[in-house]
Amino acid sequence: GRVRAARAILRRIRRGSLIVFPEASTFGDRLPQALEPGLFRLLRRVPVPLVPVTVRYSDRRAYWDTDVTMAEHLRRRVLAGGPLRARVHVGAALAAADFADADALQSAVHAAFCGVIDEFGELA
Repeated sequence: GRVRAARAILRRIRRGSLIVFPEASTFGDRLPQALEPGLFRLLRRVPVPLVPVTVRYSDRRAYWDTDVTMAEHLRRRVLAGGPLRARVHVGAALAAADFADADALQSAVHAAFCGVIDEFGELA
């Protein structure tokens, strides 16, 4: 379960980088929901930078809602429509040690995601 997942994350981080989607799901809202806290509690224990990356699409049909499988979403919603553009925004690295606790780190990452959308808009 969780302990095994945490160990796997720590092993991967020690070998290089890791991409994580901390929202844990998508809801089709303009801004991301609150992020799952467990990852941030774990990341406070390792001295690695966190780089928030925000992806904005040109059409909301790219948003995956968990009411269908990922394969069905891609087939019925993404590939069935016209071309999509994606804009990827790479934020400034955050050091977990610079934050008082995991909640503060979690809030900073969430604010970085939302800041991009507030500045450039929801759609690419």
